[in-house]
Amino acid sequence: MATLLLTRVWVNLCSTGAGVSGLSSPTKEESYSQPGEVRTYAGGRRRAIAVAGEVGTYKVQMMMLARTDVETLRGWVGQTVQVRDWRGRRFFGVYYSVDITEPLGRERLGESSSWHVAFALNIVTYTEAV
Repeated sequence: MATLLLTRVWVNLCSTGAGVSGLSSPTKEESYSQPGEVRTYAGGRRRAIAVAGEVGTYKVQMMMLARTDVETLRGWVGQTVQVRDWRGRRFFGVYYSVDITEPLGRERLGESSSWHVAFALNIVTYTEAV
């Protein structure tokens, strides 16, 4: 039996299909919540008020990217993207900021062209039908 090991994260812009891929960070973070609050009414009664739906966030960390790929990801801020992780899971969402890190010591080795990128993908409902 063959085993396929995926070590990359793929990000594709939904409007054009253009893509960027990079090595995946070993840590993955997802969070899901439902918007809501507890209100106090007359007589001290407290009631839960919930909004339909779920708010999801997937933290993407890509390593060893070329600077051109970093600039591409910066240009996609605020646009709907598709993210596939190393497990093959697929998320659609929007991110509004990009954290860029240059690894220490790389310039000494003559490899200053690799960068690490992280962003929090706000998951959205997306229909692929045309």
